[in-house]
Amino acid sequence: MTLEQPASLNRLICECPPLTWRRRWQMFRIFVPLLFLFAIFKLETLGLKMWDEGQMDLSRFGLAALLMIVVVPAIVFLLLEIKLRLVQRDQRRAFDLPQVLHVTDAGVSFFAAGRPVTRWSRVAAFWFQDVPGEASLSQLIVEHFRERNRRVPVFRRYVLEKALQQPQLISKLTLLRQEAGFKFWIHLNQPVPVCELPRLFMRGLFLQVAGLLSLLHGVPLLAAALVPRFHHVSNVPGLTWPPAQSREIGRFLAAHFSSQAELQHFMLVAGGVLAVLGLGLMLWGAIISRAKIIRLAPEGSANAGQQASSF
Repeated sequence: MTLEQPASLNRLICECPPLTWRRRWQMFRIFVPLLFLFAIFKLETLGLKMWDEGQMDLSRFGLAALLMIVVVPAIVFLLLEIKLRLVQRDQRRAFDLPQVLHVTDAGVSFFAAGRPVTRWSRVAAFWFQDVPGEASLSQLIVEHFRERNRRVPVFRRYVLEKALQQPQLISKLTLLRQEAGFKFWIHLNQPVPVCELPRLFMRGLFLQVAGLLSLLHGVPLLAAALVPRFHHVSNVPGLTWPPAQSREIGRFLAAHFSSQAELQHFMLVAGGVLAVLGLGLMLWGAIISRAKIIRLAPEGSANAGQQASSF
């Protein structure tokens, strides 16, 4: 079964992403934990390099911190702004073309060529709603999931002829469910719930980043304590400190540790604690960020019509 929608009706189902600050923040906030991790590592690397060179320049370090905290996020925000505007432009161009929906035994396709096909296992529901001001038309909303993401639903919208196309499609969908046992829903005159990520999603991302940061600091300490070739600073690959700094390191270690065994015990305990803490935070963050999507009924939908039904 193939349904065609004229391009002149696309004005009724415009889905262009809004150019609002809320939309921009929703796109940018996903990168905040990664930017935080990137800034920490870059500043640590710079500080170690400056200390290795024997030139602890606070102005240089402050300039680098300003670059990591302000300039890099601004560049990311600018790139996301460009992406948002390109997506909006492409969707506006797509609305100049007729929309096609193919319904087959294998699944549904939203393209004129009939490929790719979204399998029925990834189709959640079909929503039929009235179009305000258009008594002869109805709006079809297909809720499905992408191939690699079963958590965040995607909604595709069409405009159908209420007297002809809507009954035909409902009859076809009902027949497919009865014969093949597909589990998608059919909703008549019911509002589509607003799907949002759980509020703990960003906390889960931050926990995973904090766990990764702790793990990356704990593993080197464990390696230094457990691998015999790393028990002496001079044996660590990539470290070529001059004699003056080597003597400073020796004085620092002698002032805080009475023996090499005590130093190894400290690195073993500290590295183990940081590694276990990092793994725990990453696991906790993964559990939180994989929480189910919150489905909220839109405002003003409490009395959405007495003839609403689902089957």
